[in-house]
Amino acid sequence: MEHCVQLQKSYGCEYSGLLSTPQLHKITKKFIKNVPYPSQEVMEERMAIDTYIKYQHDICKTIYENILNADEIKKCGEKLWKIGGYYTMNANFYAISNYSPFAEMNVTTGIARLYMEQGWDGVGDWRA
Repeated sequence: MEHCVQLQKSYGCEYSGLLSTPQLHKITKKFIKNVPYPSQEVMEERMAIDTYIKYQHDICKTIYENILNADEIKKCGEKLWKIGGYYTMNANFYAISNYSPFAEMNVTTGIARLYMEQGWDGVGDWRA
């Protein structure tokens, strides 16, 4: 699987061209290391009120920091399901996809969406 990306130099992940999946994972790990997850206050400022009512900061931070760990992603999805079902899972999926540092980089947003969708498949009503 190859991906065409243009990564920004400021994140310490400069690369331009086609990437294999292992290369993409390496860059994603470097991105996460160089760009910490924002505070709850910052995330809530970025989101509309209807999203952050169900927003679970600590769970989203865990997802962000472990996006390539399928077991951890599934556990987070299960926690979100227990808190508030599909609506809570969807609100947090939206928060990570659109307001976390992943949203600033097209390549990592795609990774985040893919791994959350796959990791959460079968948790409650969630289907990839």
